[in-house]
Amino acid sequence: MTLLETSIRNQTRNLGLTLGQLALLSDVRPQVLIPGLNGRAPLRIADVERVRHTLSRIQRLVDVFRPFRISLQDTREVSFLLNKLDDGELDGLLAPRAREIAAELDRASSRSEVGMQLVG
Repeated sequence: MTLLETSIRNQTRNLGLTLGQLALLSDVRPQVLIPGLNGRAPLRIADVERVRHTLSRIQRLVDVFRPFRISLQDTREVSFLLNKLDDGELDGLLAPRAREIAAELDRASSRSEVGMQLVG
């Protein structure tokens, strides 16, 4: 497996997607993508670019909705939201204050005592 394949697999895992979902969202046949990312078959450059572009779009989508988590499990919904994102209909969806809250949430999540405060 090459560094590129490993990077794509890691990004996919970090977003909480399966390789099958990534294939559907990227419009690359799962029978091509999954063996390719597992190092069992070569991937075409066009397929790699399509997958990388899709991962970039999904990451932008996740960032737009921060600090709220969105489910990426339903590929029809994700595809719909990606189209809205591409059309610019999600620009400015969350106010700048939401971005501040997201940064504050990140800081709070990184502190170990936060979990203790919520439980206790």
